[in-house]
This record gives sequence, structure tokens and C-alpha cells, in this order.
Amino acid sequence: MDARWLDPILARPDDDEPRLVYADALMERGDPRGELIRVQCALARHDASDGDVGDVGRLRSRERALLKAHHATWTATLPRTILTSFLFRRGFLEELVGSGDAFATITPARAEQAPLLRALSVGSGGRVGGLFANPDAAILESLSIHAPSDETIAALAASPHLPRLRRFAMEKAFLDGASVGALVSLPQPLEELHLGFDGRISSAGNFVKQLTTCPARATLRRLTVTQLRHLSPLGDAAAALASLEQLTLENADLERAAMMKLAANLPRLQSLDVSENYSSYDLEALDAAALLAALPSLRWLRLNKLGLGDRQAIALAESPDASRLTRLDLGRNRIGDAGALALARSPHLARLRRLNLNANALSDGAKRAIREAFPRATIQLR
Repeated sequence: MDARWLDPILARPDDDEPRLVYADALMERGDPRGELIRVQCALARHDASDGDVGDVGRLRSRERALLKAHHATWTATLPRTILTSFLFRRGFLEELVGSGDAFATITPARAEQAPLLRALSVGSGGRVGGLFANPDAAILESLSIHAPSDETIAALAASPHLPRLRRFAMEKAFLDGASVGALVSLPQPLEELHLGFDGRISSAGNFVKQLTTCPARATLRRLTVTQLRHLSPLGDAAAALASLEQLTLENADLERAAMMKLAANLPRLQSLDVSENYSSYDLEALDAAALLAALPSLRWLRLNKLGLGDRQAIALAESPDASRLTRLDLGRNRIGDAGALALARSPHLARLRRLNLNANALSDGAKRAIREAFPRATIQLR
């Protein structure tokens, strides 16, 4: 890749403009990579802010077609025996999935085909080994590890080669107390943590309690916690995480008082996802409208597969606080025509750009009313 195009992109990797300038140059000579850059930049803008980028369905279809036709060419020099996935974002290969031990072997190919590589995901059974001792790991901004061991966390915490790390994710983790302490003591100004525990509550509970002293608490913007179960510790810790903008809870017990305490301590929260959780309480008592009222900055609310019915949908539709929402996900619930029609007639949902009502028991008439009420929004009604 010519340095006159690459250098501006490397200098401003989060800016679309230099990528689009390069895309124009590629398209002028008939290179399909130019179209991929344009399509993926448009989709990224839509996903981040619900911006109007045209027919999103057509763009996603075109993205799939381009990657299917040219993916092998665009990753030809990367070793498939050790790398299982190659993920393109905004037209460039930015994430690899495979063995951490293999990371060092891709350096020559990276310069040619993945100059913007900045994310690595070590999949199930993948080894990490010498990754944290490798100076080339300094390019990584995002790291995801499946089932990390205590030794892995210790090596991560001791590594001097990850100054740019801003996102760390782990799945199926069961860590001892020392590892939990090492993880919350990472010195990097992390912006995102995805913490997937293995179901044994001690790891999750201990970690959440220590979040209040985490160096990254001032910079943390996005937090996902899996298998926390009881939310009270997170409610207590939330006061120290007031900078959070996105919170996702998976396999949590959505007890109403704990949820309301969380909301009271997160005034900057813009996105809340509590889909597909369970509760020893009646989820109808969760009171989505009260939760929305307690979160003054909330713009995106995901409440999929919670067993919510018409009463909750009507309460949301009647809430003036719903006027802030740009995305509302209510898929796979128990909402019927009464709830759907209340949403369609609501004077408070004019800002919606995405509405998901998939897999609810809606008549054709109710679906038609939803589509007519939100002509500018992306509607899901399967």
C-alpha cells in the first residue's frame, strides 16, 4: 500500500476521511477494496449513531458479497493454520482470531496486509504463551481471551508491551483472588471491559467489589459483566464508575431495587442492555419506565427476551422520558397488539431510529401501524 495513502490513515485511524480518500482512489482504478471501505464506513456510522446512510439492508448485503468474493485475496499471506478468523472494519483488517503464541509469526505479513491490525482474540483452546513478552504486542488496542488462567492474567499484568491497550475481554474465567487483584490493577487507561465469568459467583463478586479501586475507573466507558447473578455489589460499585456510558448485564438477576440503585449511580449511562436475563422476581415488576426516568442520559435501551408484556410497552409509550430514546429493543417478549399500538401512537418516541419487536405476537395490522409510525427508523418485526 502506497505510503501517501497509508500514512494519513495510520495517523488518524479513527477518522473516516483519510480512508474515504483512499477508497476514491481505489474505486477509480476498479479495485473492489474501495467499495468495501465506503460500505463499512457507512455501516460503522450507522451502528455508532443511527446516522442516515441509506438502505442499511442493502449495505450489509453488499458487505457480505464483497468479503465472500475477495476475502481470500485480501488475507492471502496470513497463515490459516494458526489464525481462524480475519475481521475487517471500515475496509481494513483490524482483528485476528487465533492462537496468541502465533502472533509473532504474522509480523512480516501484517505490514503488507494488515497495517491497521490492533485487535487480537485468542479463541477457545488458544494459547497465549509468549504474547505478553513480545514487543510487537504494542500495536494491540483490544485483547480478548477465552478461559484465561491465573498464569495468563499474571503475565498480562506484568507485561510492559501493551501501552495502547484500551479494551480487554475475557470469557469463561474463574480466577483466584490474586488474579482478580492483578486484573483490576492494570495501569492502562481502559475504556472497555468485558468480564465473562464461568458461573462460580466468587470471581465475579470479588472483581466487582474491587472495581471501586480500579485505576481505569476514571476512563472506563463500556462495561459488560456475565454471570454476576446478584447485582447488589455492582450497585454499590457504580458510584465509583460514574463515567460509564454503556452497561451490558448477562445472566444477572434483575431484582428491581438493585436495578434502581444502579441507575441512580450512573448518571452518564447512554446504553443499557439487560436482555435475556432471568429473575427470581416478576420481571413485570422491573418497571422499565421507572428505570428510564432514573437514567437521564439514556439513549439506547435493550430489553429483549424478558417476558415483558403489554403493560410494560404501554408504560414506556406513555413516558415522557422515552423522548430521549433513539434505539429500543423489545424483541422476543410477550407484547401484543395493545402494546404495539401504544408504541405506534406515542408522542414521545419521535427520535427512534431503531425499534425491535421481533418475535412478539403481533397482528399484520399492528405491524403496519408500527411501520407507518416510524418511517425513518430501522424496524425489526419478524
